[in-house]
Amino acid sequence: EVLVQAKRPQEALAEAAAVRAADAANRFALDLEGRALRDLRRFDEAEAVAGQLVAADPKDVTAAYLQVTIAEARRDFTKAAALLEEILSRPPAADEEGEGNRRVFLVHLGFAYQQLERYPEAAAAFARALQDGPPPDANLLSFHAEALYLGKQKDEALAAVRKARERFPDDVDLTGLEATLLREKGDTPAATALVEAMRVKAPADAKVLGRVADFYRRARNFPEAEKALRQALQADPKSLASLFQLGAVLERQKRHDEAEAVFREALAVEPDSAPVLNYLGYMNADRNVRVDEALALVQKAVELDPQAAAYQDSLGWALYRLNRLEAAEQAVCRALEKDGENAVILDHLGDIVARRGR
Repeated sequence: EVLVQAKRPQEALAEAAAVRAADAANRFALDLEGRALRDLRRFDEAEAVAGQLVAADPKDVTAAYLQVTIAEARRDFTKAAALLEEILSRPPAADEEGEGNRRVFLVHLGFAYQQLERYPEAAAAFARALQDGPPPDANLLSFHAEALYLGKQKDEALAAVRKARERFPDDVDLTGLEATLLREKGDTPAATALVEAMRVKAPADAKVLGRVADFYRRARNFPEAEKALRQALQADPKSLASLFQLGAVLERQKRHDEAEAVFREALAVEPDSAPVLNYLGYMNADRNVRVDEALALVQKAVELDPQAAAYQDSLGWALYRLNRLEAAEQAVCRALEKDGENAVILDHLGDIVARRGR
């Protein structure tokens, strides 16, 4: 258990195997084996272990939860949501741990629906989580308000975030979301005052500065976003989130060489960051610069997260730049299977089939 929590899955797998050598049916060791295999991205083997646990005891919530986390790691959020709905359809446990479990499952369900862009269902799941168990923390209140915002229920989101801030007035995420909602409703001075007050209170807090940057990025005030992110990186030079945001902000300002340098710095921090691999690969493929390397970058992103439509689209666009048109069309069509109304992906497919003479 300690090794799994410490993100040392290979060692955890060896320890679980040693326990199972003495007791092949040990459920705790099987669960640890499944979690270690999941973390090693050996998903088929992890699913086989989870299936073995469920078959032996279909009512075991821990085994069902393992199946959920494997689906999430695969980014198969449709399957994750279906598994969670099935778990939540079971009669609730009367004990305190059961209540806590239901809240955890509802939060996971909310995130699954959010990833699927089914925002009303995400908001409903978070709302159910708010009703279960002890008083919710600021994070859960923020998840609920954010889902309302993403679902374009902006009045409801503002009401929810203001009510939450009565209990948690200094929470960074709640404050940042209220500022964004105020700006989108036209009250830019009040919105700016909120985020700048956050910055004054915590001028060297990377999380606060990241939220300030996010506010300015959404407002398309890229110079202010850049300023906040550079302050954040002074506080935490290896923050992957700050590096990624800064690279994106620089790219939006057409400062591509600077953006590339920042993305490469981010990859030095986390070589297997699929979002960074994809952003850098797509940016360079779109510029028609170092396209062979760009293709390798997006191929790695796709390998890490084959379910992401954006990564399949990036793969198709890099292949298009290399004039590998049949493979490009196949990749972009895979992207459209996952996100069929995305204008950028449709535009790419138009370019590809036009070049193919159709």
